Amino acid sequence: MHQIVKTKYYTLAVDTLKNRLYSSKAGFWDAAIDRGQFLQDLEQALRQLSEGFTMLSDLAQLQVMSPEWVKTVIATQKRLTDAGCFGKALIFPGTMVATLQANRILQSSGMRKKTFPSQDAAEAWLDALPNPPERAVRWRESGPKEELAYAPPGRG
Repeated sequence: MHQIVKTKYYTLAVDTLKNRLYSSKAGFWDAAIDRGQFLQDLEQALRQLSEGFTMLSDLAQLQVMSPEWVKTVIATQKRLTDAGCFGKALIFPGTMVATLQANRILQSSGMRKKTFPSQDAAEAWLDALPNPPERAVRWRESGPKEELAYAPPGRG
């Protein structure tokens, strides 16, 4: 795995053998985080992946996002889809507000996604998806099939 960037608020890494993007977000996302730099870092990661890539997004340490960041992340979901993301596994945040935000963002994405309580479960689901180039072809033919909302234990 190759780490693209690690900051106080996010980490981006790629595994070119698995054709997978790894993303983690932490803390409160507000104007202090440079949106332009985040988008540049994301593009750098996407350049190392090919169509049909998968993504594991760990939001367990995310607190909440400002309305401006929610708009930015919704736009990045479209960018991921346009870049050929076949499936996205998510580890949801521990706070209810951040979970509600994440569900709102996911509903707008239109991509195949599923939420998990752990990285191991998320990795297993992604690893079980069909191999490229079947992924991209099947995705185009069938569209999103799985979409599950996840509430942290004791908060659902």
